[in-house]
Amino acid sequence: MTALADALMLIGYEKVYHMREVRKNDHVSAWNDLLDKKFGGEGQPSIKRDELEAILRDYDATSDAPACFFVEDLIQAYPTAKIILTTRDEDAWMKSMESTLWADFVNRKEPRYPIDKCHKYCWSNDFPMNGRKFFRDYQDHLRQIAPKDRILEYEVKQGWKHLCEFLGKDIPDQAFPRSDDWAGFKAAIKK
Repeated sequence: MTALADALMLIGYEKVYHMREVRKNDHVSAWNDLLDKKFGGEGQPSIKRDELEAILRDYDATSDAPACFFVEDLIQAYPTAKIILTTRDEDAWMKSMESTLWADFVNRKEPRYPIDKCHKYCWSNDFPMNGRKFFRDYQDHLRQIAPKDRILEYEVKQGWKHLCEFLGKDIPDQAFPRSDDWAGFKAAIKK
């Protein structure tokens, strides 16, 4: 969720790891390796803190993919970190995913960084069939494993108040970001 990553930076988290950081920092191979270790049957169901630190050491927070696929490992590795479960309407999420990441996946000829592994491991390369189940299971799983005093269920349309209270930050004197990195992405996949 780009808006959340941008909001976190506006309230004082200097560097937030978001999917847009993957290529910028040449982390493609590192994430692919972690995805395979975690989900590819290589016998390492949990990822160690030093493996996460190799990618995330310079960051104050994470948001969205690919880090979100390692929630258990992040909770274990960072036992005092706050957890924000962004929630939204399931139908809106499906529509957004189908018009962005899924459309890109089915229409492109060449593989793309860890996102292709996410399609494989999250919904068995069939988002229309398995996306809803993934959406529900992911949220339910996070609710079960996150310590209750460390999790906020949050919709970005709620704006600053709940987010800033939860994180102990002052509310900034500007509108909550309504970022849409997908606008450029959608235009690119239509070409």
